[in-house]
Amino acid sequence: MTLAAAASGADIDGCDRYGVEADDAFERANVRVVEGHDVAHVDGRRLVVTTTARPDEPEVERARVDGVLHHRSELLDALLRGRPSIAVTGTHGKGTVAALAGLALEALGSDPQIVLGVSVPTLGGPFRAGGGPAVAEADDADGSIARIGASVSVVTNSWFDHPAFGRTRGEVVEDVAQHVARVPSSGRVVIGRGRNLGPMARAARAPVWRLGRDFEVETVAVSAEGRMLRLRDVDGDVVEAKLHLHGGNVADNAGLAFAALRAIGIPAGEAADALSALTMLTRRLELVAEVGGIRIFDDIGKHPEAVAATLAAVRDLGPRRIHVVYEPFVHDDVLRWRSRWAAVLGSADSVVVLPVDDRPVLPVTRRAPADWARRSGLQADLATDRGDAVGLVADRCRPGDAVVVFGAIDDLDELPRDIAAQLAGDR
Repeated sequence: MTLAAAASGADIDGCDRYGVEADDAFERANVRVVEGHDVAHVDGRRLVVTTTARPDEPEVERARVDGVLHHRSELLDALLRGRPSIAVTGTHGKGTVAALAGLALEALGSDPQIVLGVSVPTLGGPFRAGGGPAVAEADDADGSIARIGASVSVVTNSWFDHPAFGRTRGEVVEDVAQHVARVPSSGRVVIGRGRNLGPMARAARAPVWRLGRDFEVETVAVSAEGRMLRLRDVDGDVVEAKLHLHGGNVADNAGLAFAALRAIGIPAGEAADALSALTMLTRRLELVAEVGGIRIFDDIGKHPEAVAATLAAVRDLGPRRIHVVYEPFVHDDVLRWRSRWAAVLGSADSVVVLPVDDRPVLPVTRRAPADWARRSGLQADLATDRGDAVGLVADRCRPGDAVVVFGAIDDLDELPRDIAAQLAGDR
């Protein structure tokens, strides 16, 4: 959204408590982000937009007093107004669906504006400026999704997520239902599988298309290059699509993107063909390297159900064994789901667990024990740090194996590359 606002002509800068790694997209847009907080950052600003900033941060308090404080959801809502728009939300898969739909529109020459929370290498980041339809990933974590409207809303799924925000699953469902209710009767609501999405469907004023009922997708074939899909359109027509992705639930994600394209008037055949435009997503089962017949993948892995789907997708590729390295994001995630994490990670052939990341973006109210994985019944090696994890997993890899690194901190993308370098040096 920062890049979208900059592309609209706004003069933007920012600050972050922990700083921001060098970002080519920010540099190209001339957006400067400084480390740390100071009320002087707000002086003279006409608009201050927060993301996950704590309400007691000095800039937030000053902006509230000055009457210029807004949430990122309000900015996103403004960016979607006045043009055909697709907002994609849900517990997981929303970035993939939004990227599939956005890149398809680009391939079709529709000049879309694309606003994502995941980087697309062919875009050079998470954003594309355009004067045509808007496609945006919309977060449902903190309740702000209720403020966002769109011509088409896509809801991928709904699981309890982000326990650190202190919101119940019922509250999240209500938030998303309010968002869905904002879609005008002339629009469409596209909903994924599962009875737990019923409240969203019932809240809609617009016609609802449900995956598995009104339209369908199935995988016809899987290869190293991707998947062949068969799609049944809402009109009953059947078309096929080539997909260059392997992530968890990727067939359903493609089906949802296809329906969103149909909802804004793209013919079925064109929509299906254009799904092949997306060839890679950063840290969404991204194949980082192949060394000596060992494939090394990187994935954000922020929720147990998403990790379960991703490991199933890796199994589809036929590896001899799967080795997992997992770095928990926050203590609340571990404490809430430790038994589920143990069951999901335990489906791999070996597991290395890193300590919970020590740079939390939210306050730590409770800490998980260092050996939480073993206490939960997971047979795992407990690495002391990332360097230790590299050695542990490299020692057990053999040709035909796959390694998957899971973790939500951005700089974890260095770990699979370190594993590849270690394996290359050993061979």
